[in-house]
Amino acid sequence: MNKIRFELFQPLLNDTFNIYFNQDTATDVRLIDVSEQSNETGQTFSLVFRAAKDQVWPQGTYQVHHANLNTMHIFLVPIGPDKEGFCYEAIFNFQSL
Repeated sequence: MNKIRFELFQPLLNDTFNIYFNQDTATDVRLIDVSEQSNETGQTFSLVFRAAKDQVWPQGTYQVHHANLNTMHIFLVPIGPDKEGFCYEAIFNFQSL
């Protein structure tokens, strides 16, 4: 399995991912933002995906797939609509040892 990190997702900005909001059917979404913040205690980064305007699902852990990555389970939070669709965010926070 690929380790989840900022550098893994940064080159995939604007790529299409498949999210299984419904266990039977994948929904195509676009990765529209990859942001990073690092400090002395660790790294935080976020991913924002955009689905179609009618793809509104509750926050939860969903299966996420990209052709260049292994399938992973990511906790997504709906952050609302924009002018092109409905957006979801995942935030990752890693503590330095």
